[in-house]
Amino acid sequence: MILIASATQIHARLGEVLFMSATSSLESSIIRILAESLRRFCRSVELCDGYLRGYYGLKMVGSVNLIIFAQDFT
Repeated sequence: MILIASATQIHARLGEVLFMSATSSLESSIIRILAESLRRFCRSVELCDGYLRGYYGLKMVGSVNLIIFAQDFT
């Protein structure tokens, strides 16, 4: 319990760092890093329903995921 951070800001910041690293990483690891970033943003929103930074992160990661998955299906 002590090792898991419960602050919304920490989860949102980790989501941002992971999102930025996914945009500059190799093709094979982008989906895995984006999934972890999405999980962190979801956790920040779960901890505080009105945390706009978490919702904006969900929007950013979600839009990139949609673009990647649309390219995979075409």
